[in-house]
Amino acid sequence: MLCLAFAASASMANAQEDAHGKTAQWALGAAVRAEQELYKGTGSETDLVPLVRFENRYVLVQLPAVELKLPQVALGRSSSLDLRLMATYEGDGYKASDSAFLAGMSERKASVWAGAKATWETPLAELSAELLRDASGNSGGRVVNLELETEFDVGTSLEITPYVGVSMLDQKYVNYYYGVRLGEASLSRPAYTGRSARNYELGVRATYAYGKQHLFIFDASRTKLSQSITDSPLVDRSSQTAFLLSYAYRF
Repeated sequence: MLCLAFAASASMANAQEDAHGKTAQWALGAAVRAEQELYKGTGSETDLVPLVRFENRYVLVQLPAVELKLPQVALGRSSSLDLRLMATYEGDGYKASDSAFLAGMSERKASVWAGAKATWETPLAELSAELLRDASGNSGGRVVNLELETEFDVGTSLEITPYVGVSMLDQKYVNYYYGVRLGEASLSRPAYTGRSARNYELGVRATYAYGKQHLFIFDASRTKLSQSITDSPLVDRSSQTAFLLSYAYRF
């Protein structure tokens, strides 16, 4: 979510920077992210993470994601299709030491995901789709992310963006991160084989630009978890709430 929230603020940032004829844009900052953990005994997690962003006409580097821009397709006067190749690092997974309940479980590793992204931009809304595959080979899974958002300008400096999304996770992904293998099973943790899942997300993002250089972002979201995830003996909640507060300085 962090990468998405920072990326979504680019529309306001790019509009202001392009007006000054810049062909490359830099931004540096930091974000505080608070998110509920899904695994039993892990509670919530709050992180302070750096924000690094570079964009020109060919590439967008927005750690932990890198996007290679393909030619944009015009769909009439006010609509376009933006196509990109992308790779991103997602910190999913856990170690057995993360909680007492996970003792005896093998580590589930975070992965680099690679694939393609398409964004349909219209005056009313923006629809994006991502098709990603586990390039690290840890889960061997695939993920499809769809998101619909629309922007509302409040004056010249504040932008409010509500959004909805769905993440479709294949069986390999769910089984790797939420399954329990026979050798890991116990009386309180029966063996479990994951199935494909669909998680639904609802959120809102506020972006405030102070002058030309300063950008503040607040993002709040709630994700409804698929039953194939909540059925896992490793998971003790049916939804996940996340908050993000960040600041970026644009050069």
